[in-house]
Amino acid sequence: MNLIHYLKNIFKCKSSDNTFDERIFAWLEAVDNPAPEGITAIYIGIFESEDSTYMLHLAGSRHYDENDEDWACDEDFVPEQQYTELYTKDMKDTEWESILNAVVSAVSRYLKTKADSPSSLFHGKIVAVGFDDGNLVRVQ
Repeated sequence: MNLIHYLKNIFKCKSSDNTFDERIFAWLEAVDNPAPEGITAIYIGIFESEDSTYMLHLAGSRHYDENDEDWACDEDFVPEQQYTELYTKDMKDTEWESILNAVVSAVSRYLKTKADSPSSLFHGKIVAVGFDDGNLVRVQ
């Protein structure tokens, strides 16, 4: 990815004018490069930062266990742009379940349009979304 495209994606992810889905799509596009060999699962985590904004982070793991969600703690791969902020004014009083559902929905839509490409980070990988201190939702 060239520098201009990279910088545009960083700006898009942080711009308050973008919709929730646009922020997530821009960030996923920025990190959507082939994963190192051996990565079998991708975790997209949600957490609340110190200033009470919601953040996303992404990590890849060589290990996946559908019966033990601790696989998501094995960060064998992290992209250069591992984090993005999700905060928008309309999210201030939103319940965490609604935020989780919205992130799952947006990630699912992104994967339906982009994950088929062999050059995608997500191609052939298990993808799960969840709050760092909660259960995971497998979206692929």
